[in-house]
Amino acid sequence: MYRRILLPFDTGGVPEAVARHVIALAAAHGAAISGLRVIPIVTSGEAFFDKIQVEPGSRGAKLREEAESEFNRLARLGQEAGIAFSGEVLFTEKPEAEAIVTYAAEHDCDLIVMPTARGRAVALADGPTWKTRCAAALTFRCCSSPPRRMHRKRGSQ
Repeated sequence: MYRRILLPFDTGGVPEAVARHVIALAAAHGAAISGLRVIPIVTSGEAFFDKIQVEPGSRGAKLREEAESEFNRLARLGQEAGIAFSGEVLFTEKPEAEAIVTYAAEHDCDLIVMPTARGRAVALADGPTWKTRCAAALTFRCCSSPPRRMHRKRGSQ
């Protein structure tokens, strides 16, 4: 059913449980996974200003390094399950939701799976998750980490 699953993420990466869920979903459908980290930049029309946002030592460069580290982790997890994974960092002046939906369309993604903070992002109408969901012309799924369960020993209060 799905051939390519888009897994966009923000600062903090993809929670382990979400990564394993997406990999299992890809395995069940024989799909590949494309990771995407959208990093907004401010365009000024001046090449110097645009360049300093992404050059070594800049905030943009640090975010790219963090994303590439996350891509490596996700690729290792995918490789363990026999799933093809590719990742891309996208610097753009577009709003995050628009960039994600455009990327999905241009790269033939059948499904967008967005990690959320225990589902909270879905409730925020101004958040990128909600905006992406509204703009997507393909299947969209929010995926949160399962809540941690508290275990008590017998006899304790």
